Amino acid sequence: MRRLNLKRLNRWPKYSGRVRLFRAVHPKIPLNGRLVIIVDDGIATGATTYAAIQAVRAEKPQKLILAVPVAAEELYIALSAMWMS
Repeated sequence: MRRLNLKRLNRWPKYSGRVRLFRAVHPKIPLNGRLVIIVDDGIATGATTYAAIQAVRAEKPQKLILAVPVAAEELYIALSAMWMS
């Protein structure tokens, strides 16, 4: 069983503050009804890709494309299964 990394959780306020500063200059673009392409240079663990897919799907895009040149076979199978669901 994995242990929860409390040090990482304690960093969240710092990140959320950075997001607020970033959004003040670069407003969020609505994704609903749009074609969205997520591009990654390679998938190692799949965690970031999974999070990106979930975040974009929550905004109901018309179409979502994942462009990745290389990924481990197990991750490809897992992401493909998630993609089809």
